[in-house]
Formats: sequence, structure tokens, C-alpha cells
Amino acid sequence: MTFKRPRNWTIRRRALPGVFELVSGEAVVAGWAYTRAEPLPETDAQLEAARQRLLGAIHDRDPDFEVISGFATREIVNAPAIDIEGEQVISKRRLRTRSVHIYKGDVEYVIESLAPSPDHALVERGVMKPLLDSLELTGEVDEDAG
Repeated sequence: MTFKRPRNWTIRRRALPGVFELVSGEAVVAGWAYTRAEPLPETDAQLEAARQRLLGAIHDRDPDFEVISGFATREIVNAPAIDIEGEQVISKRRLRTRSVHIYKGDVEYVIESLAPSPDHALVERGVMKPLLDSLELTGEVDEDAG
């Protein structure tokens, strides 16, 4: 996984399945790479079923999570993807969350941003958009990378 990031954000490497965490103030952008044995969604129907499962898992984990948008696309690194945006409360702070699930090879990549709602647009414009626009994925997890 390679991407462009703002140099004024702190980057921390993570142990798998985590890959990285970018931090600035109260905002965090993080990435994961999950090797999957089951077939990943490829068709529109499979992608829609995966989107419904993700929305169900979000609701199961946090019934108060407010989904703002959740759609399937093939526009992220030319791979099937699900992009879910919403608001949640973590540690008594209201945060805007965007979770992008990208399916390539045998890997489900997840890029997630969390920021206080007033900072969301800045994080989207300054971090998430450039990161996703520059993202390159192999479709494999390198267990020895670090």
C-alpha cells in the first residue's frame, strides 16, 4: 500500500492487520489490510450484498451510529469499493467517520477517517482525497513489511 500524505501529520506504522495511522490533533486517518479467504465482491450484486453486511455490522457494533451515506463504487483504484460516512460518539466526542472498503486480489483494504464534525471537511480535502487519489494497492499482504 502506497499513498501520498500530508507531511505535517504524524504517521505511525501498525501491526497487521493495521498498516498505518496518520494523526493531527483530534483527527485520525488509519489503514488496514485484511487477507480474506472467501471470495471478495466483484459484481454489482455482490458489492450491494457486502454493503448491506457492512451497514448491519456497523449497526450491531454501535446502534447509535448515524449513517449519512453508504454506497458501492468501482472508482477507487479501479477496484470495487464501499464508502460509508456517518457520525458517532466515541469517548463523549461526536465524530464524523468515513470508512472506505476496497477489494483487490485477496485483500480487503480499509481506509478510515475520524474527526470532530467541524474538522471533517478539512480532513476530507487535505488528507482523504489526496490519499485515495494517490493510493496504490498490490492485492496481497506482505507479512514481512514494516
